[in-house]
Amino acid sequence: MLTDLDNGYALSLNLAIWLDAEIQQLLSYQDLSSFHGNAGWMLPIPATFVVGRDGLVKARFVDPDFRKRMAIDDLVAAFRNA
Repeated sequence: MLTDLDNGYALSLNLAIWLDAEIQQLLSYQDLSSFHGNAGWMLPIPATFVVGRDGLVKARFVDPDFRKRMAIDDLVAAFRNA
């Protein structure tokens, strides 16, 4: 399990978006630093990767719509096949 609190890994995969000053102002009513765990104005794109013991990616799911996630059945199947 990988948690990327500072978005360093996400940035290396182009899975984070920097929010410019205009968007920052629109979102200033929210405490994003508490929600995201850091003070950066980066918005991560949700992604799930299942990596096998051989180091190869066995399954992946990426969707910029944060409400969409990898289906549990697909995730379980990927773990079984990893």
